[in-house]
Amino acid sequence: MKFTEAKLEQAIITLLGEQGYPHLNGSELKRDQSEVLIKADLRAFLQQRYQHANITAGEIDSIIRKLETLPASDLYSSNKTFCQWLSDGFLLKREGLKRESSSVAGSASQKDLYIQLLDYDNVEQLVRQSLFASAKLESLQPELAQVAEPKADYLVNSVVNQAINDAIGNDDNIYRLVNQLAIEGATGEKRIPDAILYINGLPLVVLEFKSPIREKATIYEAFKQLTIRYRRDIPQLFVYNTLCVISDGVNNKMGNLFAPYEFFYSWGKVTGQERVAQDGINSLQTMLRGLFDKARLRDVMRHFIFFPDANNKETGKKEIKIVPRYPQYYATKKLFENIKQHQKLPNGEGGDGKGGTYFGATGCGKSFTMQFLSRLLMKSVAFKSPTIVLITDRTDLDDQLSQQFANAKTYIGDNSIETVKRREHLRELLKGRNSGGVFLTTIHKFTEDTELLTDRCNVICISDEAHRSQVNLDQKVVVDLDKGTIKKSYGFAKYLHDSLPNATYVGFTGTPVDATLDVFGQVVDSYTMTESVKDEITVRIVYEGRAARVCLNNSKLAEVEAYYKDCESAGSNEHQIEESNSEHERYFGRSGSYLRIGP
Repeated sequence: MKFTEAKLEQAIITLLGEQGYPHLNGSELKRDQSEVLIKADLRAFLQQRYQHANITAGEIDSIIRKLETLPASDLYSSNKTFCQWLSDGFLLKREGLKRESSSVAGSASQKDLYIQLLDYDNVEQLVRQSLFASAKLESLQPELAQVAEPKADYLVNSVVNQAINDAIGNDDNIYRLVNQLAIEGATGEKRIPDAILYINGLPLVVLEFKSPIREKATIYEAFKQLTIRYRRDIPQLFVYNTLCVISDGVNNKMGNLFAPYEFFYSWGKVTGQERVAQDGINSLQTMLRGLFDKARLRDVMRHFIFFPDANNKETGKKEIKIVPRYPQYYATKKLFENIKQHQKLPNGEGGDGKGGTYFGATGCGKSFTMQFLSRLLMKSVAFKSPTIVLITDRTDLDDQLSQQFANAKTYIGDNSIETVKRREHLRELLKGRNSGGVFLTTIHKFTEDTELLTDRCNVICISDEAHRSQVNLDQKVVVDLDKGTIKKSYGFAKYLHDSLPNATYVGFTGTPVDATLDVFGQVVDSYTMTESVKDEITVRIVYEGRAARVCLNNSKLAEVEAYYKDCESAGSNEHQIEESNSEHERYFGRSGSYLRIGP
């Protein structure tokens, strides 16, 4: 039996049906073929969701008109606006009710109504419990936990997901998986996407399939179908789009309409606790049971879709929309929960201030993971709008993060995002501030003085390259017998922790040494080089071993070491010594004064 595109489509419909997405054939919908919204579902959701506020039919119609007036001609801007409404909601001005109740001062009916297009209730609770499902698996399904093999992790975790969803209850959203829906564009051209996932009448995910047995029908063809033909002929569909999925059953990738093909990635894990990411046919299971878990999908749509505030000189007029890869999503969620657990509290209780270490190798996408984490922290009621300090140990890293975060004020939810020029500048920014603010700086600025910056507890310090100069807390004692002096000094990290004594510290590193864990806490999540290569993020390095004869002039090396010891005794800091040493090695390596390659 041939595994055709139609059979793949039916298999995915069945699997998503098991996830709670009922199937509807597009031919059964009574609508104008140019319309892409299922208005009956949207009306039903809004009526049910806001019946406590006595929402009227006219107000519901005004919300639908608000959505329909987003122009498909300016697709990127319209999709950006819609995704912001979807994640952050918007206010419905109840002008009619104001006029009716103008004589009643302070009437509740006069207030604008905050509208959310999806029901996000219990999402955080569901995702949290699913995230740590492995630890709770035995109590939920002991017999399954005992017999499950590693390759069946996605099956085990899907049972856990279902058990948690059943225990907490359903949401008010209306889900539909619609296949073979004919859509007519403005020019009269008709297109029929393979499947569209609707929530509350909104076409949020478009799925395109290809047969794995047809050599020319690759998922790259599915990508072109979405991003070229569908976008050109039926752009109104993508005004409301959050994610795009392309699949042939064996190769399964998720991305967005504005991303190039190389930025479509697989979703390799269900709960994030699996030891190994799945590939091949198993990656279809992990995507459908992981990403398309109802709570997790809503969480991604609410917190993990990013549009830059404005185009800058480097990006030009490029259409940039960022959606998460699975390691970024799970790392962000785990760090968020760990910070919450270890945060210090004003009464002296709470945790130890060690928010956790993220071990991310090349290709983990840590800068966007930091940004996703910053949004979660800023939007969380538990953290009471914290102040976030991002710390690097190199100016080029600081510049890179500063540029990225400065263009993400709307996404993070705070307009006070600034690069710190000096320690005194940070003191001014923190003075009198009880909440909010994202400040980027380098670790070296904390040695400029030793005065307390703030003793607040809702301060989160996120450190990049947390294995270098950000872990040296210990005191150094230098004894000069010739001069009869004793000099005591500390590393950069000591001055940082003394300046922000009640902050919670989070470390990102590709090299977690023991000192990293001592300062930031245990590794909360990891994404290794092996995983990065397997996910085709990092190119595999192939090399041929070759021995080289190197002749060292030991007397010259001793002179260099003695020189830097004198510099340290004289008060030079580690950063200055490290930079000088690097330059020194490059210079003398070329001239051959004390290093020579043998014949």
